[in-house]
Amino acid sequence: MIGATPTRLPSVSPVQPSVNVRRASILGRVMSRAGLYTLLIVVALLCLAPIALLYSGALQSARELYRGTVLIPTAPKWENFQRVWIDSKFYVYFLNSILYSTIAVAATLLFSSMAAFAFARLQFRGKNVLLLLVVTILIVPASASFIPLYAVLVQLQLTNTRIGYLLPVISAALPLSIFILQRFFAIIPKEIEEAAVLDGASLLQLYSQIMLPLVRPGLAAVAVLTLVSSWNEFLLALVVFQDQTLMPIQQGLVQFNSTERPEQELMLAAAAIAILPVLVMYVIAQKAIVRGVMAGAVRG
Repeated sequence: MIGATPTRLPSVSPVQPSVNVRRASILGRVMSRAGLYTLLIVVALLCLAPIALLYSGALQSARELYRGTVLIPTAPKWENFQRVWIDSKFYVYFLNSILYSTIAVAATLLFSSMAAFAFARLQFRGKNVLLLLVVTILIVPASASFIPLYAVLVQLQLTNTRIGYLLPVISAALPLSIFILQRFFAIIPKEIEEAAVLDGASLLQLYSQIMLPLVRPGLAAVAVLTLVSSWNEFLLALVVFQDQTLMPIQQGLVQFNSTERPEQELMLAAAAIAILPVLVMYVIAQKAIVRGVMAGAVRG
């Protein structure tokens, strides 16, 4: 009818999620996170189990070790470490590897960072060809070069010398290190370099004071990779050295592997000592390593 008051429809309020839906969503997130943490814990235990078994065996007697029923020694045999370190003169091999690895890491960081900086930031003829050659070296197994390497060392009279061992170790670590660091130098914004040049920075200052601090995660990753490779090196020492007192730590482990007089508890004690520097290095630099790997994966 004309003039009649129009009928008002009841207002409809926005639909709110029910309490049950919210609870189900929260419960789902909690269960998902709990499952992730459980998986990570399981993986961590699987990774730590061999190390725990190693140190457990190193503290057992030969009888307990061969019985294989003891996980936690009731009376730890700390004298196993003394017999290894002092009586077997394992400290000689340990100190040799400390010297070799320290020099190898320092030299690799210096030379690879300089080369990577040149490949990433400088323009020169043949740069891409040289970088391709560096990457190509990665596919050549190290053992394939032992015969020509030995011939060169003989001509240079570097056999059975520390420098004759260190030079191949450093050169073997350079290609991968250059490849990794080149990506880190390449992702630095061009504006930072231009601002430093406008401020009067020389090429050496640009490298050492501007660029190098920005690639510290990459340097940490390279340092750990070089440490592990040089510390675990085994075959090259057999090619270069004849003097047993110059051998690295991996050759020192061989003396406990005897078929005539097996001493597995001493072998485990020596191995427990041998892995300590790598474990300590990783614990100290683990955050930088993770940042370096993530930066290289995301930005590279």
